[in-house]
Amino acid sequence: MDNVKAAFRTAMGGYNKQDVNNYIAGLCERFESEKKALEEKNAALESELAKARGAEPEKAKNPRAELAALLSADKNDGAETQAANTSDREMLVKAEALVTAQNARLDEQKKTISERDSEISELKTRVSDLELELESAREKLDSFRDVNEKIADYDRMSAKVGDVLIKAEADADRIRAEAEEKAAERMKAAELAEKDFSIKETEMKAELERRREAAEKELDARIAGLSENRFRELNDTLESASAEIGKLLDKLKADIASKSQVADSTVRTVDEK
Repeated sequence: MDNVKAAFRTAMGGYNKQDVNNYIAGLCERFESEKKALEEKNAALESELAKARGAEPEKAKNPRAELAALLSADKNDGAETQAANTSDREMLVKAEALVTAQNARLDEQKKTISERDSEISELKTRVSDLELELESAREKLDSFRDVNEKIADYDRMSAKVGDVLIKAEADADRIRAEAEEKAAERMKAAELAEKDFSIKETEMKAELERRREAAEKELDARIAGLSENRFRELNDTLESASAEIGKLLDKLKADIASKSQVADSTVRTVDEK
């Protein structure tokens, strides 16, 4: 309160009206600027969320179906092949669960920004109410005939305005501190999710490569006892399977890279805030 009062020049035992007006106008302008910045950040987050939710087109489901069909084509060859198919499907489900969790974190960040915007709007409303009170006080002071009553009333209003302005400043600082703390927590969670994504990608690629190598070895063992025509058929099947697996690996890399870029962009946006 002492810092606010020191900024107001005294006049007739009270505060200079113009100083008070200038301070209130400056505070309102700053609140408006902060609100605009938050609205822009909120719009950017909504855009990123929309991109993240629409990043996987319908056609992206086909490679998974093709992989499932490919891995289950030889299901009668033994229990090992069937177990491999189940493992592959489980890894895909886990990857999709990670993406869902990341989207949930983005929604939580959007909620935090919305709450901050609401609190600052309330502060702006309170300052606006104070302006109305101050204007009413000015009119009342103009109607007073006794100078001493004018001075006493103005002193009371000035003290009230100073106290409320200090409270508004403290509330704004608290809101900013809480928002920064939450943003740091979200950023840390996003970094952990990205690291987990990278580990899952490596595991999936290694597992698929192992399956491919096992299939090649099994086919090589069978080729020795097959006729030339059968050999060509199996060779074509192997090449087709290898090509499909290669496409799936490329698609998985692209999907994971896309999700990571969305997460990175969201974290940077929150950090800049």
